[in-house]
Amino acid sequence: STQTVQDGLVQREDVAAFISQASQAMEHRIQRLEPHLHQAGVRQEPGTPAWFMSLSHSGKASSKNKTNVALMAEETTKYMAHALGLSGDRLAGLEVTGEPLEKICPSRDQASWCQPRKYRSLSGHCNNVQFPWWGSAGIAYARYLPSAYADGISLPRGTAVYPEGLPSARDVSLKVHTQLDKLHSHLVATAAVWAQIVSHDLSLTPQMVGYNGERLRCCGVDFSDFHPECFPIRLPDRDPIHGSARCQEYTRSATAPRKDCTLGPREQLNEATSFLDASNLYGTSTADSETLREFVGGRLKLVNSLLPPDNSGGCRGNG
Repeated sequence: STQTVQDGLVQREDVAAFISQASQAMEHRIQRLEPHLHQAGVRQEPGTPAWFMSLSHSGKASSKNKTNVALMAEETTKYMAHALGLSGDRLAGLEVTGEPLEKICPSRDQASWCQPRKYRSLSGHCNNVQFPWWGSAGIAYARYLPSAYADGISLPRGTAVYPEGLPSARDVSLKVHTQLDKLHSHLVATAAVWAQIVSHDLSLTPQMVGYNGERLRCCGVDFSDFHPECFPIRLPDRDPIHGSARCQEYTRSATAPRKDCTLGPREQLNEATSFLDASNLYGTSTADSETLREFVGGRLKLVNSLLPPDNSGGCRGNG
């Protein structure tokens, strides 16, 4: 029978069926594909350049849960869009009334948290008491422009399935950034360092991960071992830096649930607050703060006069 969208809602039984299909797809990924890749050793090896690069995009354990919720909504959007012949944009904001998405959706109805306080919250909640979640850590980035995915929902343009649309990111970088060193008329390297500090204060985008948080390997793997969140970068012939290499590791950004877990195109997660509050120093939660503070004289912990403290297992040795 023909299925239609009326008053912004789809029939509850139809939504439940689409969510069930999405749940099966997620179960296959989490319980079959990712354990298989783990057993086959298809992951980044510690100490490699790609491993260190992905280390700088590590996310919190809680981000994995949010990502799975977002992927459930995304898969539901795909099945519904295919069945109803609708684009992801047409489904954007569609209320989800089926199970099990309702149960796992992070609630944002917490305006009661916004009580008078002496200091702002570490997470950025309640900086706007009417919209407590605006600018807080752990939600999707706001967009200046609407998304433009190859399938209207999540697939990036320029993939093997959709090769047209966008060139390789490496081709772009080689054309934009020349190999010539040019001295600026009045700025020194400190300006770039300060800009990086500001950038890290406002944004922290973790990468998607695999089984038990393993970093995905995307280059030189069989098609059957290719994780769906892989998006490796094609390298040109005679690359001035990478030489004869043809593939550069790259994993897609962690997904974020849309507000109230509504359906629609993929969104990306920001683990930092959207405020200039030095969250990259003091953390974005009470748990972060407690691991960073000395609780004496308002000081932060130090390790060899550096901060913040971290597990040295991911750091290069000095020798």
